Amino acid sequence: MTDRRRLNDRSSNRLLRTAIEGVLKRRNRTIVDECRHCGTSVSSPEHTCPTCGSDEIVRYTI
Repeated sequence: MTDRRRLNDRSSNRLLRTAIEGVLKRRNRTIVDECRHCGTSVSSPEHTCPTCGSDEIVRYTI
């Protein structure tokens, strides 16, 4: 392998590592609470769906 190719491989690895770290260390995540039965978005403290009355509320962190 030539020196130039090694340099390009190292640069690519560094860029990839930086991109992955940026995604994994992100602080601004969105939290969505949603009814599993009907899909209605509910506010965090609610334990039952205001639309269908189901108590199956799920939380997604995006």
